[in-house]
Amino acid sequence: MIRGNVADFDTPQNPACIDDSSPKEVCPWLIWQLIDSAFPVGAFVHSGGLESAVQLGQVRDPQDVATYISTSLRSNATLFGPVIVKVLQSPDQYIEIDAFLDVSFRNPIPNQASRSQGQAFLYTAYEIWSDPFLLQAKKRLQNKQWYGHLPISFGLVCKVLQMDVIKTVDAFLFCQMRGMISAAVRLGVIGSRQAQKVQNKLSIHRDQWLSISLQTPFEDIAQTAPLIEILQAQHEKLFSRIFVS
Repeated sequence: MIRGNVADFDTPQNPACIDDSSPKEVCPWLIWQLIDSAFPVGAFVHSGGLESAVQLGQVRDPQDVATYISTSLRSNATLFGPVIVKVLQSPDQYIEIDAFLDVSFRNPIPNQASRSQGQAFLYTAYEIWSDPFLLQAKKRLQNKQWYGHLPISFGLVCKVLQMDVIKTVDAFLFCQMRGMISAAVRLGVIGSRQAQKVQNKLSIHRDQWLSISLQTPFEDIAQTAPLIEILQAQHEKLFSRIFVS
């Protein structure tokens, strides 16, 4: 049996990296932890509108899956990417940023999905890192002072962990892609190996989506995929559903 003092496993004073000689360098394991599917934010119950697209005959095969996810990620880069950048630049304004995103993102189904995942993400992050800033954000969320949208919560946590803009947006977009690919497998549209081929195919667009996120002004955020938005709005009307959204 392995024995040891619990104190031996306490969180180090510098949570961003074990090596204090380079405090600005984020420990890769922290990034991997955030983007791991095991990180409990409830993302596995959301399909990003893919379930509606499949049932309504808009997505039928691996090529359709790749096209759908690519279109969705470009829209995420235009809508959510600049929001994350703004949060990292002005973390004290996260309540105002959250409110601006909410009124710019009126489709009720994905809006609620963003809130539920964001709140779960923030609560989980606070339990892990116990940062005072996250505690304040958590209390304000419990007092309904802000909505807790996922891009806002994600940006706040990454700011606390001292992640730079590119790593943060990169991680967020990857999580969105991973979630939709996982949903496609569970919906039976593609198999596990096909899913990996789709992910590999999508990776060539990564620099383009990052560039859109970094260059789009915060005031110009927009949903650029109206068909996906329409499909997302049909989710509650489906006869049977595996996912929440």
